[in-house]
Amino acid sequence: MTRHLQLLIIVILTLSCNSARQESQTEQSVAMTQDTQLSSISALETQKKVKENVLFDFTARRINTYKETIEIEATLYNDNAETVYFLSSTCDGEQYSLQFDTAKFILTPFLNCRADYPRIIKIAPKAQHKFQAHFRCSSKETIIKLGFDFYSVDKSLALDKITLADIQSRNEKEQTVLWSEEKTIK
Repeated sequence: MTRHLQLLIIVILTLSCNSARQESQTEQSVAMTQDTQLSSISALETQKKVKENVLFDFTARRINTYKETIEIEATLYNDNAETVYFLSSTCDGEQYSLQFDTAKFILTPFLNCRADYPRIIKIAPKAQHKFQAHFRCSSKETIIKLGFDFYSVDKSLALDKITLADIQSRNEKEQTVLWSEEKTIK
């Protein structure tokens, strides 16, 4: 009889613990859904702010010694009254955020890195951030159009939770692409 009573108590305690755990998981799920909704709203506001106040421009010229190589001098301008922050990576990562016609141009990085890590780049108010990129194309191409996927983040983002794939392989719906006008290759 004592064994049956002990077994009954164990079963009741197990069931009550499982019930409490399920309630806790439900509460966490609701909280996560609310956080996701708030993050989505915040992300949309940030995207709008970025598209209105961060500008992307570039120049393109052929390298004399390699006529099929185009050198890009790109600039991101922060026209905000506040500092903006975006994700990139340590090994000239900005070039991997460029959007272009992949049928006509091939991104050709000049820097070969053994280790590449996510990093946050900041652009002060009314300041700019410059970077270079290189493309290979046929010598008959005379114009190029580029965009930049500006991955806006908060300065306190924990980089240990971000991978390079998160930055460079984002879903189109998540991207905030800043397009420049089409440019003549000089």
